[in-house]
Amino acid sequence: MQVLRKFSRSVSAQLEQLLTQIENQEASVSAAILGLERGAVRIRAQRLASERHIAELRRGIEQAREQVTAWKQRALGLRHDRETALECVRRMDRAEQQAGELSRRLETEERLQTRVAADLTAVEAQLQELRQRRAALISREARAEACSVVTEGDDIALVFERWEARIEQHEGQCPSTAQPLDSFAARFEQTDEAARLNSALDRLLSEEGA
Repeated sequence: MQVLRKFSRSVSAQLEQLLTQIENQEASVSAAILGLERGAVRIRAQRLASERHIAELRRGIEQAREQVTAWKQRALGLRHDRETALECVRRMDRAEQQAGELSRRLETEERLQTRVAADLTAVEAQLQELRQRRAALISREARAEACSVVTEGDDIALVFERWEARIEQHEGQCPSTAQPLDSFAARFEQTDEAARLNSALDRLLSEEGA
């Protein structure tokens, strides 16, 4: 029992030390993963904002181009009223300039969106790698911990062997509980079994002959 208690204390101390190391390492990795997750959330928010801005710019370009077409048609329809037609042309020019400015902003925003999408892909890939490595290392750590306990278990194995030997020694001192063999009854049972088998054989032969 003293060996067992000594072994138990040793294993408990080792487990406590291993758990402390595991907790510190897991905390560091978890903090890194948490930081990346927060970064991914911010990047996704930026991507959504960029998508909305792009949609607004495209609507603005479409509206500006519609204005260009409308003012052009008005200028052509008012060709006999030169002053009014010139005003229509000026507004057509402003609509064209607005469409051009919005198109340049759209190009800039689309380039930004491409970079944001690439950043998000990189962060998500890194997150997946870290999560997989953390899970793999946790599994390896648990297996190594179990192996360490088994390796240090020579003393406890000896305790089990002695325990089993003591039980076997005590079992040898117990009176046998087996029932004595009744040879007289056994002869009758063998005779009955032979008769049953012969009867079954005769029945099979009779059925075959029929």
